Amino acid sequence: MAQDHHPHTLHEADQTPLGDKAGPAYRLLFTVGAAAVLLAVLAVPFSDGGVRRFGFAYVLAFAFVLSLGLGSLFFVVVTHLFRAGWAVVIRRPAETFAANLSLLAVMFVPILLLVWANNGLVYPWAQPNDQLKAKYYEANYGGHSDAADPGAVHILPVAAEGDDAHHSGGEHGDAHAASSGVHVPPYDLVEKKKAYLNIGFFTVRWILYFVIWSILGYVYWRTSISQDVSGDHTLTNRLQGLAPAGILLFALTLTFASLDLLMSLDPAWFSTMWGVYFFSGSVVSTVAALILILMILQHYGLMQAVNVEHYHDLGKLLFAFVFFWGYIAFSQYMLIWYAAIPEETGWFELHGVTTAPAEMTGWTVVAIVLLVGHLLIPFAGLLSRHVKRRKWSLGFWAVWMIVMHVIDLWWIVMPSFNYQQVTFGVVEAGLLIGLTSIFLGAAVYRAASYPLVPQKDPRLQESLAFENL
Repeated sequence: MAQDHHPHTLHEADQTPLGDKAGPAYRLLFTVGAAAVLLAVLAVPFSDGGVRRFGFAYVLAFAFVLSLGLGSLFFVVVTHLFRAGWAVVIRRPAETFAANLSLLAVMFVPILLLVWANNGLVYPWAQPNDQLKAKYYEANYGGHSDAADPGAVHILPVAAEGDDAHHSGGEHGDAHAASSGVHVPPYDLVEKKKAYLNIGFFTVRWILYFVIWSILGYVYWRTSISQDVSGDHTLTNRLQGLAPAGILLFALTLTFASLDLLMSLDPAWFSTMWGVYFFSGSVVSTVAALILILMILQHYGLMQAVNVEHYHDLGKLLFAFVFFWGYIAFSQYMLIWYAAIPEETGWFELHGVTTAPAEMTGWTVVAIVLLVGHLLIPFAGLLSRHVKRRKWSLGFWAVWMIVMHVIDLWWIVMPSFNYQQVTFGVVEAGLLIGLTSIFLGAAVYRAASYPLVPQKDPRLQESLAFENL
């Protein structure tokens, strides 16, 4: 990094809050969000799966906005941890997103209600085990509870090519499962996890997650805007001192939250790499979102302090985490494939990742799209320095990666609703657009009262003069 010895100053637009100018933006976002959610609700009676489909679609939409909030919190904390002066002028949008994590606690209520219903509609573990046992025998044995105990393996409703009947659950189970597309996990494996996967502990954990996230996000945002007024440089030192503990709390809470929200959709499955997988996707989508937000603000004459050097570094971050996501995804798959343990391989089979032609579904195509579109194509596309230093090309890849992240979450969530058919419609689209618009609207509303660039951060000049070597 090189430093320019000439003084750099903030543009006038970056020194004053948006105020009433932000009104049309957040009112539009709130209106679009409310209309999209309402449309999704109205579409439920006319969609296959009804309330159950709405539940899975809501988990998908919530996982997306949560990834944006947590990715922003990571960006804020880690830039303080490493004293990344270059990031000062682009940090305020991420601080605002992180401060909005408390809003996600309200958005989480529908998921909590689904769990409290205790009927296993979305999360199979959230029901009495006798009820799960009955569903299991119905799905795999046509209701014959006197069948041989299947709990020793993770039984899939459809057998792999060449497998015997005991793996698939028998002839009756195959016919029933093929018509429903609903996977019911082995009740005995779920029962063994009841000490962790139960309604009470689940609720307590999520309260703890949101308390930690909300406090961290609010403290970093509030301290930053307070420094705009006081100019007290010790506030930056305090945030740096908090960063090591903050990043540890972030890592722990994100890991367990990703297990609770996504991995427990199939409670018999487990992966020790799942938290890192969700984290990598969250950072990819957040960096991509920051790039687009900065470009939109600059289009309206704001954030003039952001230049090609900052975009270049954001492009490098995007490229790094595209590769990191691919590394984690491959490592998780390779280790599970190599071990070939039925309790682990079953999840990938349900998501279409199989070499048995009889078991390939539409989700197999989606998995291939992720391999090519989330890793191979953007890896090649973002490799060049010139791509990362041109707004149009960097903006293209930012949009591309957000779309790929949504597809990734969709592929994770919706096969648990129906593993035989690719499901996407008004309910899923409405909730994705709705929750995202409301989250963005709340961020714009919060940001309207404060400058979009930190005014008196001790590293502001370093950030204004930043150059890539």
